Amino acid sequence: MTQTNKKEGVAVPEKDAQVIEWVRQVLPYLSTLFLSCWGGIVSYIQRLRIKSAKFSWRELSFDLAISSFAGLLTHFFCEYSNVSGSMSAILIAISGHMGTRAIASFEKMRDRIFGVTGDDHAKP
Repeated sequence: MTQTNKKEGVAVPEKDAQVIEWVRQVLPYLSTLFLSCWGGIVSYIQRLRIKSAKFSWRELSFDLAISSFAGLLTHFFCEYSNVSGSMSAILIAISGHMGTRAIASFEKMRDRIFGVTGDDHAKP
């Protein structure tokens, strides 16, 4: 059975239409991971140049994990706030570059939204 692609008016087999729909759903997350990891790599390279340190796969992998998490949080924030695609990409790349600083900023924003004070963090 074929399905007509409404946008282009072309008949597409149903299985291909499912694959296309899956790619449309997954692509934003893949581009988010790519941009945030790219930002993390740039941050790592800058740190290596400033400190004249040696390259370490372990440190790079830690930075990539942190950067991808910060980028994913930014992606969800942008999606929730209806931020456009280009601006969203910029913010995701910057937060990937910022890494833990971006996560700390999100924590401060969370505290403001929910009215959490410094004393509330110390309580179990």
